[in-house]
Amino acid sequence: MTTIIGIRHEGGVLMAADRQVSGWYEQNTLRHAKMFERNNMLIGVCGTLRVAQLIQYHMTLRAMYENETPMSFLTGAFSDALSEVTEKYKVADGANYGGLLALKGELYTFDYTKTVCQAVHGYEADGSGASIARGALAATEVIRDLDVRAQRVMEIAARHDLYTSAPFDIMRQEKPE
Repeated sequence: MTTIIGIRHEGGVLMAADRQVSGWYEQNTLRHAKMFERNNMLIGVCGTLRVAQLIQYHMTLRAMYENETPMSFLTGAFSDALSEVTEKYKVADGANYGGLLALKGELYTFDYTKTVCQAVHGYEADGSGASIARGALAATEVIRDLDVRAQRVMEIAARHDLYTSAPFDIMRQEKPE
């Protein structure tokens, strides 16, 4: 699994994730981040790495229409494209995956049921260390430096979740003008 966090702020969204991949009897570190930019979105995926690869390299996703709301786009076009790519490449039914995404400076979650939700508290977490990270996000709200806050939250998640470990990557999506 992994831990991915997102923090919505005045200027957009900051996301952070670890690079650990775990199997039944092994643990490895990826050479690349588990977050990427795609179609004007910042996306972080946890769970099966295969789905992250499919979203990043193979998912066909149309552009957002001019008058379309982000939630309409995500629950329609994004969810449909996710269904299509996981079916086309035969991702097993019940494969556990999910993640966070930023679109137009707002933070959302998605999961294997293709459900999309907007973050309520201005922050969110997903993955094996999500509960720990959510608590750490709440406890660190007083830290104004977002890089410092994200690093601290990820360190706390790594300390208490076997499937989360350094190094941590931080990426941002700026809110459009």
